Amino acid sequence: MQTNLLNKWNKIIKISKIEKLEETDKWWNVINQRYNEKQRYYHNLAHINELLNLEEQFNSKLKKSEVVQWSIWFHDIIYDPTKSDNEEQSAKLFHDFSKDVRLPDQVTLDVSRYILATANHTKVKSDAESDKDLLYFLDMDLSILGTDESIYKTYSDAIKKEYSHIEDDKYRVGRSKILQSFVDAGYESLFKTNEFKEIYGQKAIENLKNEIKQLQS
Repeated sequence: MQTNLLNKWNKIIKISKIEKLEETDKWWNVINQRYNEKQRYYHNLAHINELLNLEEQFNSKLKKSEVVQWSIWFHDIIYDPTKSDNEEQSAKLFHDFSKDVRLPDQVTLDVSRYILATANHTKVKSDAESDKDLLYFLDMDLSILGTDESIYKTYSDAIKKEYSHIEDDKYRVGRSKILQSFVDAGYESLFKTNEFKEIYGQKAIENLKNEIKQLQS
């Protein structure tokens, strides 16, 4: 996976026409250091790799592939389950990166907006006036919800480990409440694009209901 990720990193470096390679080498090390922190069981490089694979799969649908790829790389670069400002801090760190490698201002603004949008996926409306690339990016980020039972179970177990600082009863109540809100909203609110609704929607609701049942048993 590491070689594959490095190839994808080098790919986006070329797409963005970044010439300050000493800076990209420095930030590649930052990426690896951050995403390998001990508190990460799901929000790690495997998650980034999965999203980059989805970006390749849906690349023909995107107008701003560069923005989507940078958003994937940096949207979880700051991740502390005990804090509530991870998205804001991730966007700030992306700004530092953008300044170092001199990305265009519009790319920086778009990526920052995409990262901040992951704080609450369901608040982003899937209407015709929306930025379609943002919608695809958010759908990629939530696609894990609609995967096969075994993959979803691995994901839900990993999330529980990331929140091991919360006592079990409180975790069960809090997690159930969040998942139930997703179920109540329906997959039409979870996923924004027709493709992701069709591929992942119904399975996501099924997985969420099963996890709620297990949490409440």
